[in-house]
Amino acid sequence: MQEKGNVQVRLIPLYPLHDVRLIEGKLDEIMQMPYSEDYVWITIHDELPPPDAKVTLSVNFPNMMKFSVVNSRTKFDLDVSAAEAMENKTVAELFSDFYRLQNNDQPPGEMHMQVLEKVIRELEEKPDEAR
Repeated sequence: MQEKGNVQVRLIPLYPLHDVRLIEGKLDEIMQMPYSEDYVWITIHDELPPPDAKVTLSVNFPNMMKFSVVNSRTKFDLDVSAAEAMENKTVAELFSDFYRLQNNDQPPGEMHMQVLEKVIRELEEKPDEAR
């Protein structure tokens, strides 16, 4: 940016470090897949999945973003209702959910939340500059 009204735009392509994929199947079949650092959402279709299924899968898929089980007891992926509820969440709640996904279900600390609140306030005070 130069003087007011003189703006130059330059497009820079972004290339993700890893692909994003959906993986579905039986736990045994998915464990046969090769190691991958892709960002994955894994849905297993096992009637009696072991309690440590998510941990077991994280060995081959360390960047697993979501894990769900669909079987005769669940009938549908309960996370669908969670996605619908997302529309009603505050920015702080969405940030907290994302932080927990990235940090082994550890909640963000007070300092993280203070920084988030500060950034939100700054964006609300200068809405035209943020766009």
